[in-house]
Amino acid sequence: MSRHSSTALSNDGQAPDETEASTKQLLRQQLKTEFGRASYPVVSPFDLIPVLSDGPATVFSAGDVQVPAADLGLVHGKHLSFPYDSSDALVDDVMAALRADSVLPTHD
Repeated sequence: MSRHSSTALSNDGQAPDETEASTKQLLRQQLKTEFGRASYPVVSPFDLIPVLSDGPATVFSAGDVQVPAADLGLVHGKHLSFPYDSSDALVDDVMAALRADSVLPTHD
């Protein structure tokens, strides 16, 4: 006797949990790439603007998620605690902020 399971697939053919995971991974990688160019410590969001590929017009995009860089400070900034000593710490807090504000799913 075989067991069959049916899993709903997203538009790209992946299961929803796989899509969420890949969206988070892609978004994290984009943030690390952009913020990795900064000189640390970073004491304010304004220190990040010069390192962004399109300055304040930069948009981080993965799957169905689009986050303008300006929103990181204006909308999600309440969750960030400057200064940051490394890009890893900054990216971790940005990802947590996006989960807290329901931009990303809260479960991993």
